[in-house]
Amino acid sequence: MKWGTKGMASERLRYLDFLRGIAVILVMAGHFIDVATWGTEIPGVIHPNNIGMLPITPTDTQQYWRTSVFLVDSGGVQNAIVGVVFFFILTGYFIPDSLNHYGRKKFLINRFFRIFPTLWVCMIIDGIVVYILQGIQFSINTWLLTMCGLWKVFNVAPVSGVLWTLDIELLFLIKSIMCRYIGLQSTVLPYIFYMSQ
Repeated sequence: MKWGTKGMASERLRYLDFLRGIAVILVMAGHFIDVATWGTEIPGVIHPNNIGMLPITPTDTQQYWRTSVFLVDSGGVQNAIVGVVFFFILTGYFIPDSLNHYGRKKFLINRFFRIFPTLWVCMIIDGIVVYILQGIQFSINTWLLTMCGLWKVFNVAPVSGVLWTLDIELLFLIKSIMCRYIGLQSTVLPYIFYMSQ
């Protein structure tokens, strides 16, 4: 959809930024509340020898997390999953337009620098923290596949379990480029591909 004025475009972005903000809060709450309160194991973060330290937050505080309890009890879903779905929908909305606007080469360069440097820094920090706090070590193979975004291709658990969402985004980027390459300009088809993963 094209907007006629800068003001309207700005309103549109504010609205979408608001949705992003909700998604961030839901993901953070999901990790703090659901994992810290109900998690009985967190592979790659809490060493199996230290499993007794879970859950992190006292179980008698579970009554305070009413939103999370409601979502799990009524729909079998966690706060974080709802937030991730918001991110997926926003990505499905923006990526095809960005691809059409920038073209394949500039789009790929842009996405590479938006994804991979941040991935590298976060994974190095994550790896150092879990090693210092929990004594968890990862193989060179795991590090290389994680840094290249290829862990799923080789069926290797990445350095951080939260990277499962990046699998889906990378696959969507590939599908969007393929659709554009064969001449499908519609933003609908890549979005359907994306949400089907």
